[in-house]
Amino acid sequence: MPEKVLETKNLSKRYGRQLAVKDLNMTIYKGDIYGFIGENGAGKSTVLRMLTGLTKPSSGEVSFFGSTKHKDRVENQKRMSALVDAPSFYPNMSAKQNLEYYRLQRGILEKELVMESLEKVGLATHSKKKFKHFSLGMKQRLALAYTIMERPDLIVLDEPINGLDPAGIIQIRELILELNQKHHVTFLITSHLLAELAQVATAYGFLQHGVLLEEITKKELDKKLLTKIKIFVEDITAATTTLELICDASLFEVRNHYEIVVQNPHISIEEISRLFFEKRIYVQKIYEEIETLETYFNQLTDAAKGRDVL
Repeated sequence: MPEKVLETKNLSKRYGRQLAVKDLNMTIYKGDIYGFIGENGAGKSTVLRMLTGLTKPSSGEVSFFGSTKHKDRVENQKRMSALVDAPSFYPNMSAKQNLEYYRLQRGILEKELVMESLEKVGLATHSKKKFKHFSLGMKQRLALAYTIMERPDLIVLDEPINGLDPAGIIQIRELILELNQKHHVTFLITSHLLAELAQVATAYGFLQHGVLLEEITKKELDKKLLTKIKIFVEDITAATTTLELICDASLFEVRNHYEIVVQNPHISIEEISRLFFEKRIYVQKIYEEIETLETYFNQLTDAAKGRDVL
């Protein structure tokens, strides 16, 4: 079993009468890129602030690298770097000067880490440029350079690609994968760009109204994501009768008087098209629809509302 890098037990946060986070039990293992997903107001930022020590929990506990002892916690937190609230950079100082200031403030001895961090986020050529002249995307990259400067074992990132153009998003994605795969850095990342998150995450946690609905690995999720075949026909009765020749009726659904949805992994579009052609059933259109991380999240939260577990 991999080492537990971060674990929470019944972690809760209350603001007056409002329960923002309820009995959160989260586990992140060494080497994970953990995608933490939830709608605006779900409680993600509150959780991150509790994990990073910016907010005190109302109850529950947090352990880093397998220890809940206060002395160990303080030391182990030094192995974590977080980008939850953007660091305050000085507008009239350059990117290099800003990072040099924080290097000294944080007691980092290696001077070369400043330029190394700027290089990794693609800002080496802008190292002498003043912060006040940076675009939003460049500011985001500088904040990430600040985060990785201490070569941490665990990095917590809250919406790290906000404001980046497509090239910048690719660069940050490649950096996260490089740090994870080559340097064994574990990540906890929140993002509303689920399609992008799905390209890097190895595990997920789904949060809704302060409740952790599910934790699941990428491998487990991939097995749950279904591929559906959608068929639109003129004669729905003839189409369903014909479809039953190769597919059990429990594996397809008639949506209305012209649409059929098939969920049978053993039947292909080609097989259905050939059969309908032979039976002279006119098909208006037929295509595959693959479920995504986003559709899975929406189904999960809708089901939770229906069960009234929130």
